[in-house]
Amino acid sequence: MAETTWAARDAAAFLALHPPFDGLDPEELGRIAESIELRRFRQGQVVLVEDGTPTRAFYVIRDGSMELVHEEEVIDILEPGEGFGHPSLLTGLAPTFTVRAHEDSSCYVVPGEVALSVFGRPAGAGFVARTLRERLTRTGHVVHGLPGLSTVRVRDLLTRPLRSCKPSTTIRHAAELMTENDITAILVTDGERLTLLTDEDVRAKWSRATSRPRTLSRASPYPPSRSRPTASS
Repeated sequence: MAETTWAARDAAAFLALHPPFDGLDPEELGRIAESIELRRFRQGQVVLVEDGTPTRAFYVIRDGSMELVHEEEVIDILEPGEGFGHPSLLTGLAPTFTVRAHEDSSCYVVPGEVALSVFGRPAGAGFVARTLRERLTRTGHVVHGLPGLSTVRVRDLLTRPLRSCKPSTTIRHAAELMTENDITAILVTDGERLTLLTDEDVRAKWSRATSRPRTLSRASPYPPSRSRPTASS
């Protein structure tokens, strides 16, 4: 019993420092502290799942940190004193974020009915409105600013076919190939070695070229160290 009382007092002292509990009187805060549970989570452990089962509790981080994840993108890192789970608790709907432990962490788990009584007050309503606004803003900046990058493949960004030539190709012909295909670079294949020739390289070489057409092998834009072996299949 003494241990339980000490744990409750410690929890009350901690919650009193953080919204939405910081405006409660000590007696009420003590009753809330008696009802909560301290739960520990290992690094990488998932607490809530986006579009998963609605939560029946409100979580407040005691130590460690938690990741808010939306569509596989980390939106925010929550630190001690910050809470999560309230949008799902208030609406009865699935969580809008996956929450997982960024490191070994512990959280106070506040029973749903206790948390709802706190959220129903002006300070609690303000906490809900503020945190929802902040997290939705982060979601917009982080995820919608980089739409689908976690699933986009390089091939999806290639809008034109790859063009290549041999080292023996003249600079004039390489330039013509770039112009005809509306590209700014061409791949020079020399056995197992690849070199990228850009239109800027061609213009620089062309301006210094004599009346006799120079080949790419003589006008290579990069030293050998810039060439790359062909990727094996």
